[in-house]
Amino acid sequence: MEIENEENISPSFSVFDNITNCHSDTITSISFTTNNASKKLLATGSNDKFIKIFEINNEEIKESANSEMSKNVKEKWKYQYHIFGINKIKFNSDNKYLLSGGNDCQVNIVDINSQNLLRNFRVESIVTSLDINYSNNILAVGTYDYLMYLFDIRTRNCICKMICHSEPITDVKFSEDSTVIYSTSYDSFFRIWDMFRFSPLKTFSLENSPSINNVLLLENENYVLLNNFNSSLEIMDVVNEVQIKKFGGHKHCNYCTDCCLYTYEERGKRNDLIFTGDEEGNICYYNVRKEGNKCNKISIKDKIKCDNNNNDTNLNSNNINKNPVVVNCLDILKNNENQNDIIACSVMGDLNNSILLLKQDK
Repeated sequence: MEIENEENISPSFSVFDNITNCHSDTITSISFTTNNASKKLLATGSNDKFIKIFEINNEEIKESANSEMSKNVKEKWKYQYHIFGINKIKFNSDNKYLLSGGNDCQVNIVDINSQNLLRNFRVESIVTSLDINYSNNILAVGTYDYLMYLFDIRTRNCICKMICHSEPITDVKFSEDSTVIYSTSYDSFFRIWDMFRFSPLKTFSLENSPSINNVLLLENENYVLLNNFNSSLEIMDVVNEVQIKKFGGHKHCNYCTDCCLYTYEERGKRNDLIFTGDEEGNICYYNVRKEGNKCNKISIKDKIKCDNNNNDTNLNSNNINKNPVVVNCLDILKNNENQNDIIACSVMGDLNNSILLLKQDK
């Protein structure tokens, strides 16, 4: 991975929209449709058992006469196919289906257009993570009882069930060619699995044994980024089995927080930013292609509002200061050149039903 010894220039972001009272309980997962979607959608899952779908209107950003932001995000529909809280949601590669897994030990696949439940897969424990391969025929499910399941989506048969870790699995991801699966866990191990032999190809144990929250695949999957519970992000070279870079500056110790990759062009050069939430009310990001590990922070405290007795109240108000404010879920909507890229985050704590959307200023 090429590292440039240049000034670390930070992009600027402004508020695109703010969804208050999104759910009646903590939001646990959010997901945008992929870049090739004709309609830009945002899905949210929550402990209140509901999934909501929002449509993003990003063609033109308008302001009302009183300078308040007009709604660029509109709720399209919501549904409830789980009987307990939801832990993970994800659109498939062609954006026709939404997958969800939860505390009721099942994974549902819902048709976005008809809103019908198409498939239901049951496992023996709480679903903590899931992924679907690019061909949309294999489902991977990680669970709280250390097991990973592989299902044939068409036949609904379980292809494989194997113990992958010694503690609950936190993330599972397919490689782009669907030949290997990546898994992370609270046990501090990161493993790469052969899809055909159902056996581990490589195992990585991190220094100081931090639990791992999730994994990102970088640069042709020769590199991965691990999001750890010791307030660090590590880039690993999986070919040579060495650490390339380590980032710290955000707080991530007690709550699950997502991380995601944002790529953009500036002055003719590519920039790769790693975004993550933290437990102090910030969206934090690092430029992986620049020398050093500077932590850039976007404080949500002056950007997000909540609805308190039908009155908008700023986060800095004295009556909203009871619990730590945690930015827990993150996802990025990559648009074309004429539209703004959108970063969405959900907030735990006193604002556990809020979604904040930011756009990069061009």
